[in-house]
Amino acid sequence: MSPPMPLHKSATSSSLRPILAVFSALTLAPPPPALSLVLGVNGLLEVSPPPLPTGASALLREVPDVLVFAECWAVFTAILQNEHLELPVTQGLNIYLCNVITIAKAYSWASVLDYHVAFVQKRMADPFFNPVLWAESDPHLHTSHLLAPSLLAIPVPIATPSASSSPTAAAPARARPAGAAAEICFRYNNSGCNGESVGCLRRHVCGKCGGLHPQPLCTVPQPAAGVGGDTA
Repeated sequence: MSPPMPLHKSATSSSLRPILAVFSALTLAPPPPALSLVLGVNGLLEVSPPPLPTGASALLREVPDVLVFAECWAVFTAILQNEHLELPVTQGLNIYLCNVITIAKAYSWASVLDYHVAFVQKRMADPFFNPVLWAESDPHLHTSHLLAPSLLAIPVPIATPSASSSPTAAAPARARPAGAAAEICFRYNNSGCNGESVGCLRRHVCGKCGGLHPQPLCTVPQPAAGVGGDTA
């Protein structure tokens, strides 16, 4: 009787393919070199991100989003915990999964998988398996794999007022004619005035005391005739 085929040869179920991709991606090529400078189309030097490693390319085909990744990572965590029963593997790898979900909200999924493959290859190459290190982010890998696309020259559009901006903020202020700023609105203190809605440029203050109310509502007493002023 011939020996049974290996799992990666005999598995035909589509549900197993992402999990196998997660495992195989961690044993392929080492992380790529750091950033390099290339000559851009305009003759200027631009920062080129490292190429997507083979392992990350395979993952991107089989693990298209973070939800599929989380399902595969749960299987990977269970296998590692079974291999290291004396260590808190589940705790460390679950924290790492939370870190991946967090960075996936800010970066492209291809870049996240790029970071993931490099991170896990580095941790698996450590002869002293320490799950605590899985809970910590790697600043160097974060810079070389996640921040690389943001270093490219990207044209910045000129800011324009949005349609949701308030008309008062978007429209230029209307200039007051000379002397209008010092004049008190007669209609405001008598029949009423809607102010800016009808284009009134005069001051909407009380004609008697200068307060922020119409004159009929003023409570300041009228000075007596002949006191501090001309007699009637």
